Amino acid sequence: MRPADATLLADYLHGKQTCRQLAAKHHCSSRTIRRRLARLPLPSSRATALPGSAVALLDTSYFGREFGVLVLKDAATGTNLLAGFVDCEKNAFYKEALNVLETHGCRVLAAVCDGRKGLPETLGARPVQLCQFHQIATVRRLLTRKPKLPAARQLWRLTRLLPRLKEAAFTSALAHWHARWVAFLNERSAYSGTRRSRYSHPRLRSAFLSLNRNLPRLFICLRFPRLEIPNTTNLIDGSFSELKNKLRNHNGLSKEQKKKLILHLLSPAIIHCFVH
Repeated sequence: MRPADATLLADYLHGKQTCRQLAAKHHCSSRTIRRRLARLPLPSSRATALPGSAVALLDTSYFGREFGVLVLKDAATGTNLLAGFVDCEKNAFYKEALNVLETHGCRVLAAVCDGRKGLPETLGARPVQLCQFHQIATVRRLLTRKPKLPAARQLWRLTRLLPRLKEAAFTSALAHWHARWVAFLNERSAYSGTRRSRYSHPRLRSAFLSLNRNLPRLFICLRFPRLEIPNTTNLIDGSFSELKNKLRNHNGLSKEQKKKLILHLLSPAIIHCFVH
């Protein structure tokens, strides 16, 4: 019996079956399976009900160098509120996406994003929580997991406590660290044969400045307990990983086929076309 389109698509995407496996299962050729999958239309917007209000997780993930997909996810339910394809990540796209949601009747109470420069200010007056996991990853990238300098080791240990400390405790500890090591941070080394100089420990300075600059938005989740704002974007990061794992089972797809399957997998309430 010829399978329904919905059954065929579910087996292909969620069952992780290849065209050859589906052809054997349904007693037809691989070419027939590919032709039927190619004919499937894009999912329609509002396939998922849009809530009246939501705390939105914001992020963009790229698929090679071809394109990226910007997604807004409901932190409470894990459903995808909006998705759209972009060629590059811009703060203006996130602002546009939030405006689209609110135009469709979903009030965005707060947002959670990574540490992209200038993004919190772009999102307006609503509470914006910076992902603590991304902040820890930024410091780890600068200091490594096993820093050699005593000052760096202390700062790395403090950074790892970020999800477990209250705002006042972390702020006090960071200020105490800075007071102890400020002279060390400000040490400069002269360029050989010139009058110019540079900071002797630039990566340590960058790690501290990143923490200090983002500190006002790292504990927004604790200031608005009724909103139940997550302290990380892990929920949306995990969905991107799952999405890429499923697409990895179907190599060789064209760009347009990939986009179609991504939208079917995400099933967002709104599919938005960003103007580049």
